[in-house]
Amino acid sequence: MIEFKLLDENITMAHGCKEPDEVFITDRHIFILEKKTQSRSGTTVEKLQAAVFKKEHYSDLYPKHKIIYIFCLSP
Repeated sequence: MIEFKLLDENITMAHGCKEPDEVFITDRHIFILEKKTQSRSGTTVEKLQAAVFKKEHYSDLYPKHKIIYIFCLSP
């Protein structure tokens, strides 16, 4: 379930990226939290590399906000 805490009422939701697990938006910052678990072998490194693209994409969509992209990883 996605939890959006919209503290800046003048911003619209982004399109073009999968919805993050949680987002907190203030007048100057957008905090994006992604929670990743790995229960079997696979593409963990690809998930981590995608953060660079997603952060750039959100920066392009919201140039007036600083994007803070946070990964929560399980062992």
